[in-house]
Amino acid sequence: MNLFGFFKNFIIKFYLLAPCLYTFFNYFFVIKEEQKWTTIGWVWLILSMAYFGVALYLTIKNW
Repeated sequence: MNLFGFFKNFIIKFYLLAPCLYTFFNYFFVIKEEQKWTTIGWVWLILSMAYFGVALYLTIKNW
């Protein structure tokens, strides 16, 4: 594989995982401290981890 192909694949994989990372990091940096331990905070964390896990699995499986 040439260098261009490597960078193209890396950029594609990065853009597939970027929304997952954004959703996951929002829990730590955007949600206020008093909202983190409420029900909606737990739902946000669980959904973002599930979203990230599925996307990571599909990315690795199809790498």
